[in-house]
Amino acid sequence: MQVAERSIMLQSRADRIFLHIMSDLHIGSAQCDEEEIVRCLKAGGGKEHHYYIFCGDIIDCIGHKDKRFHPSKLHRAFVGIDDILGSEIEYAAELLKKHLEPGQILGLLDGNHERKSLEYCSFHPVRRIVEMINGYTTGIPQAQYLGYHCLYRLMIRRNKSKGAASFVIHAHHGWGGGGRTAGGSITKYDRHAMQYSADIHCYGHSHDPGLKPIVQDVSIMRTRLEIDIRNSWLICCPAFQKTLSQPGETEPWAETMGFPLRPMGGIVMEIDVDWEMGKAKAVMPSPE
Repeated sequence: MQVAERSIMLQSRADRIFLHIMSDLHIGSAQCDEEEIVRCLKAGGGKEHHYYIFCGDIIDCIGHKDKRFHPSKLHRAFVGIDDILGSEIEYAAELLKKHLEPGQILGLLDGNHERKSLEYCSFHPVRRIVEMINGYTTGIPQAQYLGYHCLYRLMIRRNKSKGAASFVIHAHHGWGGGGRTAGGSITKYDRHAMQYSADIHCYGHSHDPGLKPIVQDVSIMRTRLEIDIRNSWLICCPAFQKTLSQPGETEPWAETMGFPLRPMGGIVMEIDVDWEMGKAKAVMPSPE
């Protein structure tokens, strides 16, 4: 398990923080919806206090020797290329750098697809993507490699104020087979999330979108004899892989296996800061 931290400085109480969560981009797959990826990147790209975390399977990582490989499942940008993995890494890094400003990316997790590359050829694709994103920039908070499972703490401060509020992100790529019942993945991830103290729990892998508020814990307030209920959010991220083909296209794996049609995209949460209590929590974002 990895741990990381980022300090965020706000200028006033009116400043707002947005967390964009994206998972299972599968760059390199013919079923990858790059237009939807770009739309989600542009939604926060270049905007102040919009931050991104990527929860694994950023690239497809299926090469010629992989039993899952078939030429028809390659994105058109990689047809005829022998170095598929290297090309996917470069493509992903350039795509993120094109649409996001330096410092906007909190970190990137491995997915099971990238871990197969580590298993087959002792190579870390996500580490390489992180290195390419960071480049030689100095003085700017850098993207972090977050492994397969991480806790990431944001320390939020306000200009000319001594206090700070913490916000903890718990992220795990996910595991197991995909469910044929929409929302079915929430149950297994709910049980897992309750072991970790965090303000938001993010999972990918299942391509099964879900958003659920959960009670993290119940305790007594430190300052007075009242019950303190700490709520958090459980997020099952959508994917960016199509589940239905257009006429003339090769059917995606999900379609051939009878999985339900699922929406694609990322999830955006707003981080609301209570400066008096020194706490921060995730809320559904209101219009900017």
